Amino acid sequence: MKNGEIQDKYESFWKDIVENEDGTINKEQVMRELYDFSVLIWNVSKVYDHITDGKVSNPLTCPDIVIALSDDLANVNECSFF
Repeated sequence: MKNGEIQDKYESFWKDIVENEDGTINKEQVMRELYDFSVLIWNVSKVYDHITDGKVSNPLTCPDIVIALSDDLANVNECSFF
């Protein structure tokens, strides 16, 4: 991740959410956003762990890997019924 990407994401997404009109940081809003983000990270970790049968729980895992593992497990489960 490059600093330019971080700046671009902040400008295009977070700036209007976490800054006051005068450009200062709105601490209350930042705290709310960080709280929501931490809940999201925790929940994603639990879902990844569940759908990959414990093989993945890191929320920063590439989604394609999680999907492939989940699909593989679904295929194995389908075959076990026959």
